[in-house]
Amino acid sequence: MFDIVVQLNRALATAARLPDEGKPHGAAHRARSQRFVGALARGFQDYFEGHDPPVRVFWSGNPENRADFNRREFQYDIAVCEIGRAPSASGRAMLSFVTKAHWLVESEFEHDSRAAIIDMSKLAVGDSENMLFIGPAVGPRDGYLAMLGQVAPHCHGQLYLAIVDHPSNWKKYPPNLELYAWVDNGWRLELPVAP
Repeated sequence: MFDIVVQLNRALATAARLPDEGKPHGAAHRARSQRFVGALARGFQDYFEGHDPPVRVFWSGNPENRADFNRREFQYDIAVCEIGRAPSASGRAMLSFVTKAHWLVESEFEHDSRAAIIDMSKLAVGDSENMLFIGPAVGPRDGYLAMLGQVAPHCHGQLYLAIVDHPSNWKKYPPNLELYAWVDNGWRLELPVAP
């Protein structure tokens, strides 16, 4: 079974320990968040490798899907999709298509409510077994959860919310992770375990 907590923690650790290579602060923070998304996507890819029916992981850093889909990513930061094949109209080629999504992932690390709600809204457009929105640790936390809770009922699939420290802090101390699940019209804290 795919363990999202393990994968998130691995991706955070990977992104935090890689060097920033002399980039200015803003560029370093963006690079860290991109490394995080890439590490998480590779975690999905490793887990679903050899899956039957076949599964593809789409994200901006993955060139493997270009031949069949003419793109690296779909609308999401990460889309983990089951793939089918069908003959072209002429019958001269086999074409790949998405049959369903196992995971759709969106992330937004800006401390900006508008950016967060827009990216979370992308999940409401999709249809997936599981959905994950990754956002920054911001205050007031209750307000942030309430705001995203307005979008959550419109997402079709098991919805998770990961709140992590902003990438600017990842070199100062190990990134903190809180994971929530949308259950019974509310956010339930999954990690750390609620007292």
